[in-house]
Amino acid sequence: MADDLDEILYGELESFPKDDSVAEPHNELAVIPSSVDTTKVQELHNELEDAQNEISKLRMENKLLKEENEILAKNISALYRTATLEIRKQQSYSQRDKKSSFRTKHSNSRRKNG
Repeated sequence: MADDLDEILYGELESFPKDDSVAEPHNELAVIPSSVDTTKVQELHNELEDAQNEISKLRMENKLLKEENEILAKNISALYRTATLEIRKQQSYSQRDKKSSFRTKHSNSRRKNG
């Protein structure tokens, strides 16, 4: 059954004998036709490597900047919460001082009048 299916799917395709004597190319430059200017190809290959190196550096820098950004965001959030609490504390102290001052004024005026 599998052979029948293979025949249906691949029957029209010609099979090519594998020649083990032909070595696989080791790099991209080995498969370039001789009509192509190898100097230009080498320049482009070098340019590609430089671009890939630059991309790697930028990715690493981007990763570090994201980490720094997260730290800064946490620090800003903590500072904001601390500042908010300090403001509330100061407001509470201020209100307590006003009440205390009000009581002191009224008790002093009663003593003077009394």
